[in-house]
Amino acid sequence: MILKKENSVKISRKFIEAVKLAEIRQYKICQKARPSLHPTVLSRLMNGIEKVKDNDARVVAIGRVLGLKPNECFEPENHNGGQETAKEKAQLGDIKVT
Repeated sequence: MILKKENSVKISRKFIEAVKLAEIRQYKICQKARPSLHPTVLSRLMNGIEKVKDNDARVVAIGRVLGLKPNECFEPENHNGGQETAKEKAQLGDIKVT
C-alpha cells in the first residue's frame, strides 16, 4: 500500500492579517462562512495548532467572507525548523537583503 503524501501548507500571512484587521468580529466571520465553523477552530488554524491541508475548505470559506481568493489563503510550509531565510523575510518585507 502506497500512501500519498499531502502537500504541507500553512495559513498565509495575508489571511491572518485579513482576519485580524476585519471590521467585523471573528465569531461573526465564522458564522458567515459556509460551512460555518467555531471561532476556536479558526484560532487553532491561525496559530498552527491544527494542521491545514492544501485548499482546506474551512480556510477557503473564511477567505471568501474576507474577500480573499483560495490561493491567497495558503503558503508552502517552511521545512527548515520554522526559521525563515533572509530571502523569505525580504519577500515578506521584514528585512532588506543587500
